[in-house]
Amino acid sequence: MESLRLDPDTLPSSVRWLVFVRIAHWSLFQRIDLELTGSFGGPPPGWMRPWPRAESAVMNVVAATKAEHRGRGDVDGLLQRAADRVGIGTLDGTTQDRMRRVLDASVRADPRQTDLAARVTALLA
Repeated sequence: MESLRLDPDTLPSSVRWLVFVRIAHWSLFQRIDLELTGSFGGPPPGWMRPWPRAESAVMNVVAATKAEHRGRGDVDGLLQRAADRVGIGTLDGTTQDRMRRVLDASVRADPRQTDLAARVTALLA
């Protein structure tokens, strides 16, 4: 397992959590998404934390790359949400420029994202 992340929007809930799992050696376009429902009886255990905002921003760039290749129109929204997560503000420039700007800002915000951002940058080449 490379990464285990929880959707922070579902953490306050005691009945529904969204969990995202990235597996080592899988493509960046592949992950496991789990929706856990039930009566959890309180806050999540300490090991279940929301994902870092910078990692979330990097993964939004992955989603934007995937959307661009599929010809979907949500690229701008994905990139703007990524930019918002790392405090960039409004993005301009080409899609590639905006993606690189988000990746650079993500690494500045959280150096632990350096390797992940490098993998995503390789997809853009």
